[in-house]
Amino acid sequence: LYSSIVGGDLVVESCTAQEGVGGGLHAEGSNVDLADAWFIDDSADQAGGAIHARSASTVSLTGGGISGCTAGDGGALFASRSSMVSLAGTTVQANRATSGSGGGFSLLAETPTDITTLTLTACDLGEKSSDNEPADLQVTAEDGTTATCSYGGVTTLSVTVDSPACP
Repeated sequence: LYSSIVGGDLVVESCTAQEGVGGGLHAEGSNVDLADAWFIDDSADQAGGAIHARSASTVSLTGGGISGCTAGDGGALFASRSSMVSLAGTTVQANRATSGSGGGFSLLAETPTDITTLTLTACDLGEKSSDNEPADLQVTAEDGTTATCSYGGVTTLSVTVDSPACP
């Protein structure tokens, strides 16, 4: 399955996940390309307030932003099961994880061979201490080892779940 939304004014606002994951977008085994899309005030009880990617999904967001979204884990975005997520020039601010860390992003490895990847290129993560609560990023390996990271400002990084560490 391949979906593409390029240009225009896509705004996904005030949506709630029916099954607890992916308040604005749930990608499972899919390729999704978005340009200048906004996810605003979306929510999910479990994971991925705006975006939930799993089962080898590839999600790309260029421009646009994710703001005011909430979920148990990954207020803005949650990725697992060998998914690859790439954001470029995207604003990610004022998101919140209600039961875990990763107010901005949460990555989870569910098996030893799960290589989930997040790449941020010149993304604005707001103020380090207050914008994505309780932290910008949480990475959890299959063995339960966790790294929780805060950045703030315009950030470029690449992180893989296989060995949790703050890049």
